[in-house]
Amino acid sequence: MEQTICFTAQSHNTETSILIMGKICQRCTACALIEHTYAEQLQLKQQRITELFTDLLQPETIIPAPQPLEYRLTAKLRVAAAPLRLGIYRPGSSEVVDLSECPVHHPLINSTIIILKQLLEHYRVSIYNLADGSGFLRGVLLRIDPRSARIGVVLVTTTRKKYHSRTWQQLLGTIANEIKPLYLVQNYNDEPGNRFLGVRELVHAGRAYHVYPFAGEEYTLPATAFSQVNGAQAARAYQLVIDAVGLSAGPV
Repeated sequence: MEQTICFTAQSHNTETSILIMGKICQRCTACALIEHTYAEQLQLKQQRITELFTDLLQPETIIPAPQPLEYRLTAKLRVAAAPLRLGIYRPGSSEVVDLSECPVHHPLINSTIIILKQLLEHYRVSIYNLADGSGFLRGVLLRIDPRSARIGVVLVTTTRKKYHSRTWQQLLGTIANEIKPLYLVQNYNDEPGNRFLGVRELVHAGRAYHVYPFAGEEYTLPATAFSQVNGAQAARAYQLVIDAVGLSAGPV
């Protein structure tokens, strides 16, 4: 029987009970405080900030995130075979931990991971082997467009021609039909090692960007560009900096 961890995530005055598969979180360990309630997480972070900066300044109270779970709008996923997994490296190793049930991902990311795993297995896509550099599919980059609530899909592959077959084209068509992504992009990476993205890409569906609203402005965000995974909390941090330096008051 799989072990489960039950904890409470607190958002302002609302307590929501969340069941998390302990097996997944314990193997991943990327979220070091996930086993604590959100109130406890804030307390632990406050203690650490105070320890680091108390000799320099008096730290202010940490501002809680408006959404402590299901906030992550971007997922950069490694791919591994036997069994097929889409996830991240377990710290200190090259083992890929599957993240199809990650509690901090936007739900659409998790559901898309599940569909992609099924399709990759159905079409028997060759998975890249980090040890010897063989294989084809190296990674998947998923990003939520907060305005349209649609997801963009980037498939990171090698350029090996033998894998660019009719079956691969059928897979791309099925992804476009079943997931209906905002865009479907193939990024090419032949570099050895674990570098995630290459410099060349091919757009198979949609436009390889979306318009990203952030801190009162709109930005054209390319499919493979970096963006803060917690957009709401990042916008609040930017606003605090703007207020602190007095930009809203105009030039001095």
